[in-house]
Amino acid sequence: MDRYCRVHPGESCAWARRLRKDQLIQRHTTSSRFEDVVKDNSNAIYQLYWAGTRDEITQRIGRAAAAGSKALIVTMDALPIQARDWGSPVIPAQLDLKTMIQFTPMGLSRPGWLLSYLRRRKLPDLTVPNFGDGTGSVPTMAQAFMQWLATPLPTWKDLEWIRSLWQGPLMVKGIWHPDDARRAIDAGATAIGVSNHGGNNLDSTLSPLCALPAIVDAVDGQAEISFDGGVRRGGDVFKALALGADVTLIGRAWLFGLSANGERGVSEVIAALRSSFDKIMLGVGHNSLSEISIEDLVVPEGFVLERSAFGALPRITT
Repeated sequence: MDRYCRVHPGESCAWARRLRKDQLIQRHTTSSRFEDVVKDNSNAIYQLYWAGTRDEITQRIGRAAAAGSKALIVTMDALPIQARDWGSPVIPAQLDLKTMIQFTPMGLSRPGWLLSYLRRRKLPDLTVPNFGDGTGSVPTMAQAFMQWLATPLPTWKDLEWIRSLWQGPLMVKGIWHPDDARRAIDAGATAIGVSNHGGNNLDSTLSPLCALPAIVDAVDGQAEISFDGGVRRGGDVFKALALGADVTLIGRAWLFGLSANGERGVSEVIAALRSSFDKIMLGVGHNSLSEISIEDLVVPEGFVLERSAFGALPRITT
């Protein structure tokens, strides 16, 4: 959730108010000040990227705690290890004259969207306020990205160090190996995020849905389990819950709604997800979430990996 104020010209925290109205927990990273987000959604959770020095990371964790973050999510499934095969969208450092000329054709092809920005009388902010040092200096997206690239990869010791700084609930997001799930719990995690960051880091990587049941088995109720990756409709949520997840995370779907129609667009996406999920519950004859199980699914043989199948797969070893 780090591009909202750049995809729609409305107030930067309109989406936060909508998620609060729909009683949804929100995870937040970079583009709007977390302190402002919490004012509009007290259920907000700060999502930490491993970027910068320990002093800088300590400062960000402290800001999140002071603002009232309900928990901390440590992102381990987005690491600078491989360029995306299809490339990444160009994010300009600033909206100078050269950049405006470059994007003029795109803006003119969407007159309604452009008019909304003109009415706002304010250009999109391309800075990353939650990467600031607290003194008023705020890096651009490009500068924050370079800081992330230059940061050594985290280790289990680093996760233990984060646990020592954060006293509340802690999720490690980016787990898809049962042994890593156990190790994360040993390091202090109270929640496990089964995710491969949308498959962005490694081409043809394992689907987190295939790994979910084995991770649920390894965790054995000692931590909550979230799932994300390709959740676009209520049926995707149902499948994840049936395979053992406690909750699903939704990223791109609501961002598409925000891009198209601001707060109302977010509301319509959430309503569509809820409606399709309710229809599935009706179709399978369930009245509560506790009734959902793997017995509701027809799972192809070999789709769900047994724990023994993970021996040759990559895992965090440092």
